[in-house]
Amino acid sequence: MGEGKEIDVIAAVVVGGVALSGGKGNVWGTFIGVLLLGVISNALNIPGVSTHWQYIMRGGLILVAVLLSYFSGVRTSSTMLAERKEATAEIDNASVRA
Repeated sequence: MGEGKEIDVIAAVVVGGVALSGGKGNVWGTFIGVLLLGVISNALNIPGVSTHWQYIMRGGLILVAVLLSYFSGVRTSSTMLAERKEATAEIDNASVRA
């Protein structure tokens, strides 16, 4: 029954914040992704946008969501690395004082 809905499922979970690399995501984010894609699909059907263009737009939305997830992860990784270096420096300073 779900044949041909693969792109919709992938788009909904990626837009909802689930990381394609695994380990991150939640049900509420996926629910919001499904609602958002439903609203977009309905909004594109009302003026009669072609199905082909709708698939292209969904693909673009997936691409944007993946890029946002990637850059968010890069920023988080660099922040964590900076905090780790700071903590290591504090431990080194404390051991020198002792």
